[in-house]
Amino acid sequence: MNLDFSRLNGQSFERLIRTLCFQLIGSPGEVFASGADGARDFTFEGQIPGYEWTGYLVVQAKFKEKLQSPAQDLAWLKKQLDNEKKKYQTRKLRIPAYYIVATNVSLSGADGKTGARETKGGATKIKEQLAGWKALGVKASDVWAADKISDLLGSQESIRRTYSAWLTPGDVLVELIDEVKGRRPDFEQIIRRALRTNLRKDQYARLRDAGDVADPQIRTSQIFVDLPLRNSPEGSDPHNRINSVAHLALRAKEKFGPREALGITIGISADRSTSKNKIVLLGGPGQGKSTASMFAAQLFRAQMLHDWAKTNDTQTFQLAHEILERAEKQGVDLTFARRFPVFVSLPRYADNISSARQNHQQIPSLLTHIVTDFSSACDEEIRKGDSEHG
Repeated sequence: MNLDFSRLNGQSFERLIRTLCFQLIGSPGEVFASGADGARDFTFEGQIPGYEWTGYLVVQAKFKEKLQSPAQDLAWLKKQLDNEKKKYQTRKLRIPAYYIVATNVSLSGADGKTGARETKGGATKIKEQLAGWKALGVKASDVWAADKISDLLGSQESIRRTYSAWLTPGDVLVELIDEVKGRRPDFEQIIRRALRTNLRKDQYARLRDAGDVADPQIRTSQIFVDLPLRNSPEGSDPHNRINSVAHLALRAKEKFGPREALGITIGISADRSTSKNKIVLLGGPGQGKSTASMFAAQLFRAQMLHDWAKTNDTQTFQLAHEILERAEKQGVDLTFARRFPVFVSLPRYADNISSARQNHQQIPSLLTHIVTDFSSACDEEIRKGDSEHG
């Protein structure tokens, strides 16, 4: 099974590996939050399933954000393992009897000869490096490289489905359509129509918000500049700054299920595992909050429509391509997981509440407001009950 790990980031990859460890090794294991984890992401003590090992096991996840050539990726992983070894040598950490490193790096198994010279693949080189850990007291080790993790996930359908939007190269929109089409046979047309309508409706910059009453028709994707957040280092390289939309795209690589958001993870306390799934963008009037939020919504729409529109809708494809191109020029990593965007204009929502009060009608909930907008975008009656399935 060929899975794509590029839509993950370091934190979500660690969560994936921990989930896999619980399934394959056992729930008595313990996990540790991202950060200063003391050189381990998962630990287990006892008889280790799948291995002829009994004792204290440490599993460490190592995720490389930008994969390069096999030689560069191998050099990176070797350096990471050297750093982990130093932690055990210089800090008062319990030495594991058994050690597994899990990584999104692919390692070649091509050992052989080039003329009279013997050559070793990346897998062999890493195993030999880990063999040197025996001096620390590590009896045996293993490497879960990208191909092996893919194979392990091949037999774990529940985990694979949970992370499908991050792992499968296929369009997540197709997955959603397949799930819902039994209840709404026309769902494929509805969802794409809504995305396409909103992509076109919100393509122009709202310059009136910045004081320009003429409001010329300029597409946001032509002028958008991603603004740095306050904690970006001053004078830093623009490609290394923490920019608003770029940061949202990186956070989209994380998995924000109920368990992750609330910190309800087996073997770890909530205060250490909680991953904030709500982001508030603060700034003064005219500093670009609405524009950044709108462009982020457009970015997610464009990403979901791009491949489909290429062969079905030239105008939508050109607009989606322009948005993605602009985002990439602004340093946004486009490998984030597909998420369906919902953009709510608070002034418009407030107007609807005010109108309902004046007409002595029921105050619309936020969900009602969203469903009404969605129905208008797809030109189809959508019920709130449908949202429970989507």
